[in-house]
Amino acid sequence: MTTPSPESPPVAICAGNDCAKDERTRFKALVDALEGLDVARTKCLDVCDGPVAVLAPASEKPVVVEGVKSKHAPKVAKHARHGTRPKDGSKLNVVTKKKKRDKAIKKARAHLAS
Repeated sequence: MTTPSPESPPVAICAGNDCAKDERTRFKALVDALEGLDVARTKCLDVCDGPVAVLAPASEKPVVVEGVKSKHAPKVAKHARHGTRPKDGSKLNVVTKKKKRDKAIKKARAHLAS
């Protein structure tokens, strides 16, 4: 991808078949918005409502965002750059189901460790 910004936490984005089809406009918008950040493309994160991004996967409180719309990709990038969490009620679809969220975080961390 690009040279990572040293102060930005890494971001893991699902590059599974359903999330990252080349023609998928929303995935491209997310990748473009994350330009300049430390981004890792992972195998499928099993969230299956893509595109999916795991913000700060190595932190104590990572955030999993699913179904990122093109117009919301800059908001995802803003949170990734600043290491902040989206507020409740934001337009971002933050995964709140523990099992689904924890599985995506585990897979993202495993990818970053490899």
